[in-house]
Amino acid sequence: MKQINKERNFISAVIYLCEKSDTIENFLNTLYDILSTNFLMYEIICVNDNAKQDILKEIRAWEKSKNITLTIIDMGFPQGLETSMTAGMDLTIGDYVLEFDSTFIDYDTSLM
Repeated sequence: MKQINKERNFISAVIYLCEKSDTIENFLNTLYDILSTNFLMYEIICVNDNAKQDILKEIRAWEKSKNITLTIIDMGFPQGLETSMTAGMDLTIGDYVLEFDSTFIDYDTSLM
């Protein structure tokens, strides 16, 4: 069996969630597959900027199904993209950070 050498740098992924974030489960599955396949250490941080409560429940259910820890930052009231992403960036501990301002994937996932 061929062993895959995983990258040893710690990767942080910051995801912006707003009221239009209705493709979160597919996005998280894709992101998780890429991170777990290619990196030894990673974290996922979701920044809630007025997302629907159903989306937050969906994220927590997804987190339990994958048996990982995921951080959700709740902005309290709408702050906008820039402020919300800055809050997420402030909590990252990764050597490199992936920023996602949408949960809609309209690009080749190998770019991640």
